[in-house]
Amino acid sequence: MLHRLYLPWQTADDIPALEEDPFRTPDELYALLGEAGHKITWTETVTARMPAPDDATPPHIPEATPMLTTRRTTDADGPVLALEETRLSASETQLAYAIAPTRAGRSVR
Repeated sequence: MLHRLYLPWQTADDIPALEEDPFRTPDELYALLGEAGHKITWTETVTARMPAPDDATPPHIPEATPMLTTRRTTDADGPVLALEETRLSASETQLAYAIAPTRAGRSVR
């Protein structure tokens, strides 16, 4: 698995603890964003493709095996505050999402 967490400069500039040390775990980042008054939401996308040679090395994806890439954007009714990207071997990964009903009976992710 390969996991990366990207922060825009603006996010780090707006939160003193991130400006001092932007290298945080996702849990630490979400706590700091909440403490700063952001009501955060996430949007996650998942794509699958055959990895390029450079893609297969860090997450150790076997040859001829598809790779799943998940990208989670963190925002708070405005610009993106963070982007997480995870790359995984599709043969060893199962994704599960909780889905809750809405008032109109349609599901929301």
